[in-house]
Order: sequence, then C-alpha cells, then structure tokens
Amino acid sequence: MLLPPRSSKDLHRDELRPPTPHPECEYPDTVQEEEEENSGCRSVRNDGVHTGPWRTPSFTNPSLIIARRSKEKEPMGSRNDRTRNEEDNKRRETATIVLPPEIWNEIISWADPSTLAVLARVNTSAYSLAMPQLYSSISVPKTADTSKLLNTLCSPTSHDYSCFLRALDVPINCGSCEAVNMALRWLPNLSVLKLKISGKIGWPFQGTRLNLTQFHWEVLQDKSAPPTIEHAGGPSGLSEWLESQPNIIKLKLVTHERIAVSESALRKLVRASGPMFIVSCLVPGRPVDTVQTTPRSRDATAGMSALGQSTGPLRHLKIVSRPELDHHRLLAILSESNPSLESISFEICGQVDNMREFLGKALKDLPKFAELQSLSFCSRVHGPLTTLDASYYRLMAEKVQRSCPKLRRIYFPGVMATLQPRRKMSDMLTEFSALLVSGVRDP
Repeated sequence: MLLPPRSSKDLHRDELRPPTPHPECEYPDTVQEEEEENSGCRSVRNDGVHTGPWRTPSFTNPSLIIARRSKEKEPMGSRNDRTRNEEDNKRRETATIVLPPEIWNEIISWADPSTLAVLARVNTSAYSLAMPQLYSSISVPKTADTSKLLNTLCSPTSHDYSCFLRALDVPINCGSCEAVNMALRWLPNLSVLKLKISGKIGWPFQGTRLNLTQFHWEVLQDKSAPPTIEHAGGPSGLSEWLESQPNIIKLKLVTHERIAVSESALRKLVRASGPMFIVSCLVPGRPVDTVQTTPRSRDATAGMSALGQSTGPLRHLKIVSRPELDHHRLLAILSESNPSLESISFEICGQVDNMREFLGKALKDLPKFAELQSLSFCSRVHGPLTTLDASYYRLMAEKVQRSCPKLRRIYFPGVMATLQPRRKMSDMLTEFSALLVSGVRDP
C-alpha cells in the first residue's frame, strides 16, 4: 500500500528534530565530563540539559560502554563470577581434546552409519573424526546401478571421499568396467576390493597402483554357459596381477581361470577361498590357516593332500560338497595330511534322501584328530527333524568324541550338541580315591 505524500511542515519538523541516539553510542555521564570534552560548547545548563546545537556522539566498543556504565552499580564479586563463567565456557569448548584421537576413533568405530552422519554435522572436530569412518567402506548390491557412484569417485571434487575410502564392494559388467578402472585410479588408500563380475568384461586394473590386503574376484556366470575366461587380460592376466600384490592376506577367487603364481608371490596369504583346483595351487608353501573350498570328484583327493603343505599350519576348513562325494575318504585324508585341524565344516549342496544313513557312512570309524574342537555337517536342503533323529544325532556325537578327545561342538542338520570335556580314566580314579579318603577321615 502506498503512503500519502508528506507535507512541507512534516519535513521542516524532521529537520529540527535531533537524531535518535544509537544504543551503542557513548555519552558523557556528567556535565563536567561533557564540559571537559566539549569546551567549545557554549550552552549547557547545570541540570545537564543540552540547549546548544546537537553534537554527534562518538562510537566505541559496546562491551566497554556496558562496563563503564555499570561500574559503580556492579556488586562485589560479580566480576569474578563472570570471569569464572568465561573460563568454564572455554573449558567446555576444549573438552574434546582431552581424549587422544586413537580413543575417539575406537569409540566412533562402533557407531552405525546413521549415527556417524549426525555426528559429522556437530562441529568441525566431530566432522574430522566421523568422516573417515563414515566413508571408509562402500558396498553395493549385485543388481544395483553403480554409474553415479563411480562417476562421483572419479570426480576431482570427491578427493576427500576417495582418500577416506578403504574398502569397495561393487558389481562390474561390460558397461561399467571402464568406470571401475577410472575409479580404482583415484583410490590411493584402498586396501579391500571385492568385484562381482557379470558377463564378459575388459581389464579393470589397467594403469592402477593398488596395494591390497584383501581381494575378492567372484564370477556370476550362468551354469549352463560353457566355461570361459571372463576378462580381457589374457589367459594369465589375473595370475600376473596377483604377483604384483605382495600384501594380500585374504583371497577369494571364483573363476574358471587357472591360477599359477610363483613361490615368491603372496607370501602373507592367510585365508584362501575358491574351487579346489585354485586353492590347491595357493596353499602349498604359504602360511594359510583358513580355507573354504569346493572340491569335485576328480580333484578332491589330490586337493585335500595339497592342503597339508601349508606352513600355517591349516586349522580351519570349510568344504562345500555334493552328496555323491566320499566324505569318509575325505576325512581319512585330512587326518593324515592336516592333523592340527581345529574345525571342519561340511556344507552339503543337494538333496540327501536319508541323512541318518549318510552321516553313519561318513562318520564310520572316524580317524583321530588330536586338535579337533568343532565338527559340522549342514545341508542346505533337508526335511523336517523328528525327535528320534535328535536322539540319534546326540548318540552319534558322543561316539565321535571318543576319536576326538578335544571335540566340544558337533553340528548336525537341526541339532547342535555341546559336549562336556572327556576326562581321562586316571584323573577319574584319582578323584574317586580322594573322595574315599575324605569319607574315611570324617567322624
């Protein structure tokens, strides 16, 4: 809404009206101070009323003005209280530097991503602590689109995020192979890389300088398709690239390519996973103590014997097998080549018609494992469990413990048996004799 025009009388009245004083202006408190500061001002009455022309006051620090005006009215001890409050505020602001960064990192490592996202928006100190944890690992499902993520990692504006990233788990196909290759060039601190390959791809490691400690190469290939090499790196491309990664500790290879590395490569390998024809080439001469493998009928015997050549020695073994394999024979070979095994797990892939008969044949005359503590037989496909089956499995577990004195847990389909430590006969006789002696001495 437009205002009506102002008259000439209003304008003349505004010119004669003195300007409104600013709240932060400093005025003389007494007439004497004003006379000393303005000795040229001719009209000042004794009551402090200005009668002369208006003088524009000077501006000073507002905090000084407040202190000067309240100097005489300030009670005793209030200045000390204000100083004490300021010190308390400073102490609260610097409370975050009391703990070392290592302890803060340990605390923040237990937080979930949503909590880290909130923590990063608190202040700059919390931001610097939360961001490395928040973007240290990125995992993408197998069916997700990774184009936006890869473009972000390749962008120069994402330099901070690329420095934070330590673990990357992404699917890769023919269309995204080049983007994955560009992203790997921008990740200097990457230590864990997991690639899920679909179809035929190029070579994702062209021009990269990675130094990995964990590497997964899993091919999601159609079982009906003929086995082929899934990348354009050549028949020995993956083997040659593995030799350039001396610090790999965990390695998982699910591929049709034959892996042949020199004896001087992968000297720090501790965990190996993959088909038996790959694992049997990686384990000998290396300190591998954990293996997950899938044997076939034609390479099961030779592969189990090769596992015994680990310098670890091998302590944990998981076998993904088929029902038609001779599991009793596999256990006999393992007891000869790997006597220091602490846990053995069989995961049966396929339908087992009679699980009780299958286990009775596999565990018949079980060879001795001096260090075995856990034995598992699990089936991905099994029928309903009855009460008689549970009782039968418990009796079988006690029978197996006679061959493995340190065995504590046995897992059967639907049943887990926790066994008590077996005691030697000599210890039992000693305890019984002590009880008899104490009974005789009692009145």
